[in-house]
Amino acid sequence: MDMKQFNNIHDPIARAEALRAQAVAEILIDAITGLQDLFKSASARLSAYLEYRRTYEVLSAMTDRELDDIGIGRSDIAAVARGIDPRVQDAEVVMGDALTQRLALAKAFDKAEEAATPAAHNDHRTAAAAGGAAP
Repeated sequence: MDMKQFNNIHDPIARAEALRAQAVAEILIDAITGLQDLFKSASARLSAYLEYRRTYEVLSAMTDRELDDIGIGRSDIAAVARGIDPRVQDAEVVMGDALTQRLALAKAFDKAEEAATPAAHNDHRTAAAAGGAAP
């Protein structure tokens, strides 16, 4: 608290009231800042949890064959959803690394999904063209 600004107040009661008002204002500002930090932290945790749940649900919906194609087993789904690579043993996990690993896994999953989708469409078109009938 800067008391220099109150040096020009000669009445001790007025000076005390001004100091008290400044102290209350600083307490309120600190409280609001603390609440903002609390909400930011809660928002970040909620966002991370929602991302975990989405990843977990997508991986759980995959077949064992699809999971094997991307290099994980069904028992590894929870770890992968948290951003931990189950193929790396005794790795020290840092939150930034976990996010990077989760994003890399998501990209690999997207690429595998894109590669599988055109093949299925090509099979239908080929069968329809060869047999003359729709599937």
